Amino acid sequence: MPCKYCLSLLPRSPEEIWNNPEQFQPADLAEIRLDQLGDSLDLKKLRQLLKLPVIITIRSQQEGGEWQGSQQEKTVVLQKAIDAGMDYIDVEWAEADKVIPGLHFTPQTRLILSHHTTRHEPEYLINTFQQMLQQSADMYKFIYTARSLNDNLTVYHLIETARQRGIRYLIHGMGKDGQLSRIIGALQGNEFTYLSLSTSSQTAEGQITLDMARNIFFLHEKSEQTRLIGLLGHPVEQSSGWLLHNRLLHWKRQGNPQQFDDFIYVNFPAADFEDFWKNWESRVSGLSITLPHKEKIIARLDFPAKSVEASGVCNTAIKRNGKWWGFNTDLMAIYEVLQPHKDILQEGVLIFGTGATSRSSIAALQELGVHRIFITSRDEGKGSRLAEDFHLNYLPENEWMKQPIPAIIQTTPLGMYPAIKEMPPLSALLPRAKLVLDVVYNPPLTRLLQQAKQGGCQVISGEEMYLRQARQQFEIFSGLTVTLEELRKVWREIHSKTGQL
Repeated sequence: MPCKYCLSLLPRSPEEIWNNPEQFQPADLAEIRLDQLGDSLDLKKLRQLLKLPVIITIRSQQEGGEWQGSQQEKTVVLQKAIDAGMDYIDVEWAEADKVIPGLHFTPQTRLILSHHTTRHEPEYLINTFQQMLQQSADMYKFIYTARSLNDNLTVYHLIETARQRGIRYLIHGMGKDGQLSRIIGALQGNEFTYLSLSTSSQTAEGQITLDMARNIFFLHEKSEQTRLIGLLGHPVEQSSGWLLHNRLLHWKRQGNPQQFDDFIYVNFPAADFEDFWKNWESRVSGLSITLPHKEKIIARLDFPAKSVEASGVCNTAIKRNGKWWGFNTDLMAIYEVLQPHKDILQEGVLIFGTGATSRSSIAALQELGVHRIFITSRDEGKGSRLAEDFHLNYLPENEWMKQPIPAIIQTTPLGMYPAIKEMPPLSALLPRAKLVLDVVYNPPLTRLLQQAKQGGCQVISGEEMYLRQARQQFEIFSGLTVTLEELRKVWREIHSKTGQL
């Protein structure tokens, strides 16, 4: 069953609805929260105005709403909603025994029984949900509070309980940490998904916008068979992968409606790798891996590719027939962007940084047959150990100028948005440099690259590396071939529509 979009509004005045009925057009349903308006909204006029199914909700303060009236007043408004021919009314489970007996239903209006709790413990939630199901209703809305990534897993267990009972359900977690549960719920059969017009007009924390659901995650194109893939790391908020992979899959799907391996791409913000793997490995089908897990995941791979073995780094993993295959698309991308400059690289390369991308850069250079490779960093201990791992030389800052090094690879996050004024301490090398690669892709032209370009240096933006590694990841995840030109087109489209890169 395709996901249905329910636009949820909490109007402060009737004019917010009367003056802008077009706001409902992209939605499948509308929820009108009368917490503030109570009996002041003309519900018969509303029924005539909106041509899509309508839910009338009055949410009490005890369950996160703003209603300050009595139960009797609430019952009066809900009866008027029934009399006006609304499709659904939402009644809180805590008040059901007092409110429902005072209502006279017609065949047109169905009952959503709802419960919102600040609790997050799975056993408590499942027991409470089972108690709630003892009350008769047409649909059950059960909302808990998510306080961690793992709390999103509870939605699977609650939905399994609902399926066993054969009921219609709406289940997800509240809060920023529960946003993933809304996506999972949409895939796992929620009757519809509550959405806001904007992040500033959310009727509940963690709500996804209608535009995000329709034009970024494309939830209406997904199903229970859609595979869950995403970016594992900490932090991950700065990543653009969820924008790129989802839109690219949608774009490719238009020409291959029956010939693609469907997935949805999300973020997995997890600081503890072992905890993530224990709880999520059975739920996910593929991963992009960023700091600090690019090396930790290798022990979990059944089949590490040559790129992983050469670098000791894995940034892409895919599950095939229950086995995990690992790749390093960073290495492959760095190899591609550096290959045309092999002659300069042979003269000598200085790598600034000691992280996973440094390892990928070293392995790519060695694959290109480059031997004069030097390591430097802000942490001499880490830099020396990295140099030893690859049998290379470590150069402290006071030794830089003594070596003819025409090529520089900057692998740290210095200069990344929003700290775009930051710059690695490499200025003294730029007058003699011929080539500079900065792996930072946002902004595409970092302060370091601007300086290098002004000095007549050839520069390679981290955006070039990012797009190449993303192209290879997408092909691994989807089984579809995508050209760099196709990917650039989608990348520009994302930037024009969202302003994000």
